[in-house]
Amino acid sequence: MLVTEQYKQETPFLYDLLQAVCQCSDLDRILACSLDVLIDELGMLNCAINIRDKHADRFPLRASRNLSDAQLKAIGRFRQKPGGDLCQQAVDTGQVVFIPNLASNELFQDTLGVLWGGSYVNVPLWSQREIVGTMGLVTHVGQQLTEYELEVLKIMGNVIGMAVNSVQQYQNARYFAMVDERDRLARELHDTLAQSLGCIIQQVNITEELLSRNQIDQAKSTLLEVGQISKATYTDVRETIFSLRAAPSHESGFLTTLIEYLSIYETQYGVTADLMVDSEDALSLSPETSIQVLRIIQEALSNSRKHSQATSASVRFQQAGDIIIVTVTDDGCGFNPAEVANKGPLHLGLQIMHERAESVGGKLEIESSPGHGTRITILLQSPQTA
Repeated sequence: MLVTEQYKQETPFLYDLLQAVCQCSDLDRILACSLDVLIDELGMLNCAINIRDKHADRFPLRASRNLSDAQLKAIGRFRQKPGGDLCQQAVDTGQVVFIPNLASNELFQDTLGVLWGGSYVNVPLWSQREIVGTMGLVTHVGQQLTEYELEVLKIMGNVIGMAVNSVQQYQNARYFAMVDERDRLARELHDTLAQSLGCIIQQVNITEELLSRNQIDQAKSTLLEVGQISKATYTDVRETIFSLRAAPSHESGFLTTLIEYLSIYETQYGVTADLMVDSEDALSLSPETSIQVLRIIQEALSNSRKHSQATSASVRFQQAGDIIIVTVTDDGCGFNPAEVANKGPLHLGLQIMHERAESVGGKLEIESSPGHGTRITILLQSPQTA
């Protein structure tokens, strides 16, 4: 247990720090909060926190208090001297580096103007048996750290290390999710917008050639095709932007966002879109899952408009045991799933829907046949039983 009842009662700020950093998703705010505790609650003269750079495998300075730029530069130079990198020493040994009296330590004889004070301590920041950073601090002259205070600093190191690691994992997850989303969008734009623009350019070139030959009627015909392609492309681009802007937030939850999306979809495209919720538990989706489910629904409805010529569609949420079932059904012309494999934008859209479902541990099923509409089914593990 990070904070025992004894420490909770005798050092309440430690418990407050634990609560604060565990609720924060911003690394700079976590470090600022930690430095406030070191200065205001423990009365340190100055302090600094170094965070591990995994790519370079080093521990650069990330935050500090009561240290001027000149002092920080001097510390940087001091770390280059043999035995001067006390941060690395704490990392290498996994132990607290403690110098009770700076004034009597030969290593600091020429740097007393930088770190003038009483004691020096450098605490490794541990998380899951890994050091993610270090916390160095200096006390005022005459202020000697007790064993109890050193133990408190060790606990602080564990608390801060845990919070730092949690935020870094969260940021990494967000980064890779963003990369995946950009990749999906790039592929979709390549197979829709890029191909449409390529077709328009080709038709324009043909029109110019026909005009140069004074073949006016044929030129008019190709210009009409250009107009039709341009109109369809404009509609697709507007739909893509509209879909990307629709996302659940703290202010508007998943259900509200979906209802608003379906309402605008009906108005813009003249396709009836009904929503049926058989079980409210089926709407209990995590933020990551809800955004992927919404994107799948959007893609399915977009396919209904562009490829199926559907006049009505429905979205339904059900729950069977520990499985959440989301279905999107339309009354369009349908298609043969085997025939669209590796062919055109429809195949790309279906592939992306499969990827989205799998990214949140789900499964996607497609049922369709010519003349009988299409049903897209998403099967998800209920978060209450996962």
